[in-house]
Parts: sequence; C-alpha cells; structure tokens
Amino acid sequence: MDRADNPLPTGTILLVEEDLQVRDVIREFLTGAGYRVLEAEDGPKALALSEQYAGPIHLLITDDITPCMSGPALAARLAHFHPHLQRIFMLDYVDDQLLREMEATGCRILQIPFSREALLGKVRDLLGKPLQDNG
Repeated sequence: MDRADNPLPTGTILLVEEDLQVRDVIREFLTGAGYRVLEAEDGPKALALSEQYAGPIHLLITDDITPCMSGPALAARLAHFHPHLQRIFMLDYVDDQLLREMEATGCRILQIPFSREALLGKVRDLLGKPLQDNG
C-alpha cells in the first residue's frame, strides 16, 4: 500500500481536560494512533497555548464544562483564530435532543466513559485516518 492509499495525519489536536490522569490516557490513545496533541488543563491555558502554537489547530477535544470556561465558549474563542476548528465534546450525560442539536452544528459528542476505539473513531471521522496505528 502506498502513501496515496494511507494518508498522513491531517491535523493537530488540542486536548483540554482538568484531570491529569484522564488527559494522559487520552493523549496516549491519540499519539499512539499518530496524531499530534497539545494539552491544557483548562480554558484559559488552552487559549494561551493556542496563541503560542505557530501552526493550525484542527480539532478541540474538551469537556462541556472546564474550570473557568465552558467547552462551547472555549470552542467559540478558538474558532476566531482557527476557523476550521472541529470539535468533540466529552459529556457525562447526553440526551437525544442535545445530541441532535450539537451534531447539527458540526460538533461530535463522546459520552463518558468511552473506549479508545470510540475516541479514535470520532477523531478519524473529523480528521481522517493517520498513517500509523499502534493498536
């Protein structure tokens, strides 16, 4: 199989999660699959990191509520600087109406708890499949 059939990773992911252990596990899932990951523990730190990072950020993965700022508010602020930013919100509880409303705006929902496969499936839907997957 040549590179045309198996494209390189197509973006950088900003992961915002206050719990260090959870953030570490998610980062391992993503980097193990070949994605570049930037990490922050809350909204203000994510905004500062996005301003310092020279390249584009293609995907935000965050809780709907982070310390100091909601996930949707963070996504809106980041979209000013990264207009093609895709979004995945990790939620403890999802009802059908909320799911429809969020997905109608282009967001993806990942219900907590989730598996590695569920996370990578959502990421691949938005960014494409990376070259390597260390399963």
